[in-house]
Amino acid sequence: MDDHHQAEPQRRISWRQIAVLLVLATVVRGVGVATSWDRFEDDPDGYRQLARNLLQHGTFGYPVQRDGRIQAVPTAYRPPVYPMLLAALGASGDVDTLSVAILHGLLGVATVLFVAILAFRSFGGPVAWIAALLVLFDPILLNQSGLVMTETLAALLAIVAWCLLSGSSRLGPRFGAGLVMGIAALCRPVFIVWLALVATVLLASSIKRRDVLPVLGFCFAAALVLAPWIVRNVLQFQRPIVTTTHGGYTVWLGNNDEYYDFLRTTPRGSVWDSTRLDQRYARKFLALDEDEVAVDRWANQQARDCIRRQPGMFVRASMGRVVRLWGWVPNRLSADESNLRRYARWAVGVWYFVQWIFLLAAIVMLRRKLLASPWIWAMLLAVSLTAVHSVYWTDMRMRAPMIPMLAVAAAWGFVRILDRTVGRIRS
Repeated sequence: MDDHHQAEPQRRISWRQIAVLLVLATVVRGVGVATSWDRFEDDPDGYRQLARNLLQHGTFGYPVQRDGRIQAVPTAYRPPVYPMLLAALGASGDVDTLSVAILHGLLGVATVLFVAILAFRSFGGPVAWIAALLVLFDPILLNQSGLVMTETLAALLAIVAWCLLSGSSRLGPRFGAGLVMGIAALCRPVFIVWLALVATVLLASSIKRRDVLPVLGFCFAAALVLAPWIVRNVLQFQRPIVTTTHGGYTVWLGNNDEYYDFLRTTPRGSVWDSTRLDQRYARKFLALDEDEVAVDRWANQQARDCIRRQPGMFVRASMGRVVRLWGWVPNRLSADESNLRRYARWAVGVWYFVQWIFLLAAIVMLRRKLLASPWIWAMLLAVSLTAVHSVYWTDMRMRAPMIPMLAVAAAWGFVRILDRTVGRIRS
């Protein structure tokens, strides 16, 4: 089937189709958050605590005991958008489980709808429905939607940005894309790399067309969003922190002598325990008078020193991180894994193995079209994720922002293969 025939399918999603998809997505994601109710009580990355301090003290920070009383001490250890969203939906000065569950349910449903809208607009109905279902039932997104973490929001911001970038190249959509990508960078720092790559490509293409106003609007919108956070950090920490002070720990977590020895001496698939590294980091934090900027620089330096001492192990560790990022089967989380959890991990592996077959088929069929819109924007995000997480600690959940794009590509590949197969049979 040639490209002219590929353009035949319906390109606009109807209100009836939206309603059907909305009901389906609401039921599935509603069940998902309901079964995760107990997990919403946990706060693995401290986002709920940040939201509570915003509500109760008006400070983006963590509680610290000083001079015999608890104070909310400002921080830049975590990005601000997700805690601010939690605080905005919090009730009576608190961030209760119900508000978190509702937020994650809405974010998940919105992600599915935006995937359908983009795929309908670009590729037609069959691709849209398959992509929407892949996102709706995606194991990573389903799992992360039940945790107080940023992946659910990041996936939505990524697909919204992709929709805007893939539409008109006029000022309005470009300005909107800049706003959304600026917000995304304050949700997950890896988006700042994507933003920079997109701006570079937009600038290059606008110079060719001699129309730089849209890309200037894109850059201005992104700067407009990022500026308050940067200014706040200059005032608070005397340093223009664009993302967070968490990067030093994350790069050290994946590049230290203990972890490199673990890779050298243990069988593949073993579970590394970072407890001693975490304790060392905590002791250094206290020794530096709880100066998170100083401890961030110290951790960065520890990682750089380790990489210089063992460049070969850095390459090996980096290759392992890329494999984990794009792998099919989730890593074990504990050495004494139950049979049920092992079977669940392998079931997830089968899901992604089948999806990647059609994803790779799409890549082969698209070839040079991968460097044109809309695929170029997805490719740039893939490059950003791979580059960042080849150095920083990673696992499968780190690719959550990319999952909607991967689903669209896999759906496109499946439909193209099906169309070609049916065409051969008919002929």
